[in-house]
Amino acid sequence: LKSQGVYRNASRVDEELLETLLEPGNDEGAETVFLKVFGGPPGPTPESILPKLECPVLAIWGGADPWTPVDAGMHPGTQFHRYMRDEDDFELVVVPNAGHCPHDEAPEEVNAQMIRWMESLPLVTEEVER
Repeated sequence: LKSQGVYRNASRVDEELLETLLEPGNDEGAETVFLKVFGGPPGPTPESILPKLECPVLAIWGGADPWTPVDAGMHPGTQFHRYMRDEDDFELVVVPNAGHCPHDEAPEEVNAQMIRWMESLPLVTEEVER
């Protein structure tokens, strides 16, 4: 994982993280699951999911992500706001110099952004019927 470009700052990748990521591959049936995931259809697109959401969305993206660049490809994250019912319900935070897993490479920044965003949400005091 360190040499595959997932992480831009390999110094943040320690043995504990690698074990957390790789250990499930040792589970019985893991090979079958991985083959289905990677060999199956790609799943729904952001264009098909985001318009259905009726809640605010925070997207945190690694600015140096080599696999899914924020501003390129079939589904650039910089365009996701356009798919929302209300464009103001979508916020994109790009973590500079972080790769595909900004939560691993810059956990302090990611956590700070998540807390800031959650604190900015309106407080809902009425009970929602289910």
